[in-house]
Amino acid sequence: QALSRCKTLLEDLLLGLTWSAENVYDNFGNRTVGFQIMADRNASNDVVVRSSLLKHILCSEELRRRFVLSIGNGNKVLYRSSEATNYLNVYDEYIENLLLVVHVGSGMPARATELETYRVKNGPSTSRNVFYLKPQVFFHCEYSKSRSIRAANKGVSRFMNEEASLVLLKDLLVVRPF
Repeated sequence: QALSRCKTLLEDLLLGLTWSAENVYDNFGNRTVGFQIMADRNASNDVVVRSSLLKHILCSEELRRRFVLSIGNGNKVLYRSSEATNYLNVYDEYIENLLLVVHVGSGMPARATELETYRVKNGPSTSRNVFYLKPQVFFHCEYSKSRSIRAANKGVSRFMNEEASLVLLKDLLVVRPF
């Protein structure tokens, strides 16, 4: 039921934009600081800027009137606060359902401390641990509740099903960058 609700809310958040995971790839070995979970590439293998939802809004007269108050210097977009608030309220409900989908839809439910360690972007001292292996998103963390006894972590990988993976991909590559 949470996945179904996520999909419904996601359609509202996409504002009519159609998107496919066909050109999504992941580079597991890229440890560059700031490298995000994955990039979308077009047919000529160029990385597509992750602002497709913003472009969709700006190219649609109806959506532009609904969301955009003005566009200032440096193409800075000023949004209508009431529409932005409504959009963020939908996103809040969506993300709560998505957390439930990730928690119960990727194998055995994770421990709360394990959920806190999921990263979609490389940092200066830690690498991301959310990956995409077509057609699934998976989480890999080094965790073990017996660490103090064994003096070592154990790798735990959790794979989401294809349907839930697509929902998460749309969030990470289309909705969240907006």
